[in-house]
Amino acid sequence: METYLVIIKPFSTQHGRIYGAFAPDIPGCAVTGTTIEQTLDLVRSSLRSAVKSMVSSGQMLPAPTSIAHAEEEYRFSIDNTEQEQILMALVPCTAFTPSRM
Repeated sequence: METYLVIIKPFSTQHGRIYGAFAPDIPGCAVTGTTIEQTLDLVRSSLRSAVKSMVSSGQMLPAPTSIAHAEEEYRFSIDNTEQEQILMALVPCTAFTPSRM
């Protein structure tokens, strides 16, 4: 089982706060939700689907980014966001094998 880093960023809209999340190591794994909990649930599901799709198509899974690398890479590069507003989570994702799909 791999554990992938997820970056979560809050956004203010005219209807309130929403949260965007993405896994920098997994292409296309990005979601938005209305709460942090919902956003984490959605990104977990997106991550599982993306990994399952990659494995079923014969692609190699990328090595997970370390938190230390992500701190350096993402905390200061997301435009006009205070450091404290960016959350990072480690999300375990079962590596699917063809016999389990």
